[in-house]
Amino acid sequence: MAFCSVPDFPAVLLALEGLNDLNKQLKDDGVQFAPEASIHLAAITASITKLEANRRIAHDQLEVETIETSKLRHQIKNMSDRVRNEILADVAAARASNGEKMEQLRKDLHTASQHREETVGKLQGLLNQNKTLHSEQEQVKAEHKAAIATLNDQVDLKYSLQKKLDQTLQRTEALEYSISAIREKKASLQQSMMLHREACSEEKHTLSREINEMVEKIKQQENVVSKRHQELDVINDKKEKALCHLGELGTRRSKVERSLQKLTSSRCQLEQQLDEETNRNQELRQQIEMQKKEFHESQNTFSLTLQSLKEQIAVISAKIENGRASGPVLKNTLSQVQEIFRRQHNKENEAQANYLSVSQQLEQSKLRLEECIASVNIYNYEIMMMEKQISKLQEQENVTRCVFERKHGDICSDLKAVKDAISQCEEEKRNLAQLLEETKSIQEEHMENMMSEISNTRRRYEELQQEEATLLQLQPKCADPDLLMSYVTQTEMEYREMENTFQQEMQQITAKTEHFYRSTEEKQKELEEKQEVLKELEVKWNEEKNRHEGLSDLLRDLNRKRAELELLIQDTKNQISVLLQPREVLKAQLEKEQKSFTDTLCKYSSDLRTVEVSIYNNHSVLQKVEEEKSRMDLRIREMMEDISVYQQEKERYQQEVQELEDKIKCTLGSLEKMWKEDLSVALEWESKDEVLFVSINSLLDQLKTREHHLMDVNTLVHLQMMNFSKRLGDKAAAKQQNYQKIMTYNLCSKKKVNNQSSN
Repeated sequence: MAFCSVPDFPAVLLALEGLNDLNKQLKDDGVQFAPEASIHLAAITASITKLEANRRIAHDQLEVETIETSKLRHQIKNMSDRVRNEILADVAAARASNGEKMEQLRKDLHTASQHREETVGKLQGLLNQNKTLHSEQEQVKAEHKAAIATLNDQVDLKYSLQKKLDQTLQRTEALEYSISAIREKKASLQQSMMLHREACSEEKHTLSREINEMVEKIKQQENVVSKRHQELDVINDKKEKALCHLGELGTRRSKVERSLQKLTSSRCQLEQQLDEETNRNQELRQQIEMQKKEFHESQNTFSLTLQSLKEQIAVISAKIENGRASGPVLKNTLSQVQEIFRRQHNKENEAQANYLSVSQQLEQSKLRLEECIASVNIYNYEIMMMEKQISKLQEQENVTRCVFERKHGDICSDLKAVKDAISQCEEEKRNLAQLLEETKSIQEEHMENMMSEISNTRRRYEELQQEEATLLQLQPKCADPDLLMSYVTQTEMEYREMENTFQQEMQQITAKTEHFYRSTEEKQKELEEKQEVLKELEVKWNEEKNRHEGLSDLLRDLNRKRAELELLIQDTKNQISVLLQPREVLKAQLEKEQKSFTDTLCKYSSDLRTVEVSIYNNHSVLQKVEEEKSRMDLRIREMMEDISVYQQEKERYQQEVQELEDKIKCTLGSLEKMWKEDLSVALEWESKDEVLFVSINSLLDQLKTREHHLMDVNTLVHLQMMNFSKRLGDKAAAKQQNYQKIMTYNLCSKKKVNNQSSN
């Protein structure tokens, strides 16, 4: 709490000094106030000092409250700026991160599209290779059929040769010398055939081993593919969880939108309440203007009555000069009237103090209401800015969601394409396995056929040996050697052709196996390349998964910030409700003050009744005075001698009255300045506050009623004094005139003060 020095009003000090000087001068002159008057003067000075102390306290409280309100406003402004800056920084960071991620996602999409194109080209190449392999397979089948046909033709030729040999049994007896050479060649051929068979068996074992290794590799690849399928299933589960999380975020966003709608509805209700209050204030202003018009009319009527009273006072002043003999009686009556008016003045001062306290409280309430309205406007502006920012964030969220959905769709399509490619590769793998099995079965059949043919040739060779032996037994000793040599050469040529055909068939089989082995190796390489592509896709999928997690973290941060904003909005609502609570308290205080004011009015009415009773008593006293008039007339002659003395006293009294009037004017001027300063401050605040006019109007009405009562009392007193002056004579007339001047002056000063307060 900060305290500051409150300046003293010089007018109040001057008024107190003037009252003290008057009291001292009157004591020095020997004309002292009555004890009740001195008590009233002391009460007036005490009330003035209390008012000054209350004013200082109120001024201190006002300055303290203004300092605190300025601090609160500064804090509210700083808070709004800080929140705004934080929100803008978060939005900028989110935009930057979203932009970077968008660029990265675009690059990833571009690379994914390139990989997709490459995979499509590779798939097309594989399809073309499959087509070429199918054509080669058909060619191999055709060649195999041709080889079988040639073998059949050779078998036919063998049978024809056997027939020729049957025909040439008689000619083979001359081949005794050539048979030994043929046997040697036959042994060498058998050895070469055995070596060739051993080589074929070794090649067969190696091929079987390679086939087993290929089968194991294929099984391993199938296991890897099954593991990849499991990983893809896990990724799909995670994708479904992410979609569920997105759905939950959508529901949260709908809840936030509902809360925003509720806030907008509450804001509309508050605006409607403000409009209703402004309409009420306008009605109060109209009522105040009507009351001001009535007050001006009453002022005009009062000015006319004052002029008439001045004329009457001028007439009575001449009569008062003749009524100096009745001085002590008039002094007593004047003292009584002064006491009555002092009491009324004290009551008026109390009413003014109450009015000032009420005005101060109303000013405080006005300041609080203005602060509440300003804070409500600030919070409304902040709510609008927050709604705009929330709408921008929602738009960005929708954009990011659309982009994410598009990318997710592209990735899903890429995954589907990769899955299709994997399924195609698996189908090709199965087809290749089937082809391997078919070729293996064909090769085994071919080997069995070859073995059966070899066994057949052995049997035939044994049969030929037996036939040769029989022929040798039947052969004559004289045979043609040229024919035998021609037969031998023909058989050698046929045997060489048979060997060549068998060698060609073996070469073709080895070439086919090598081609098949190469094709399997190429397919293995293609499978390895596809596995690498799958690994790259998995890496990309993990990167996109991490990006998705980053986006989900950003969404969580945004939701957290949204929750913080909702909490801030709730805090602002609570603060607004807390700020609006003093208004209700002020209303209750105003109602209490109205009740207290009605009580004071009742008291004033009771006081007026007592005044009326006192006037009635004065009337009875005046009747007694009239009875004693006869006695006073006898003494008038004696008092004529004292007229000169009284004239001197009159002059001195007039001088004292003029001095008193000057001092009263000074005090009234200082009081008017003080009132003007206070009223200028009050008017500055009253121009802004429209609620105070109701209480001011009620006070003005009460003051008017009080003025009317006072006017009635003054008229009654004036009539009584006129009657009294007529009865008392010229001496009392002069005193009455002076008294009327003083009373009119006091009334005029009071009217001026009342007019200033009403204005």
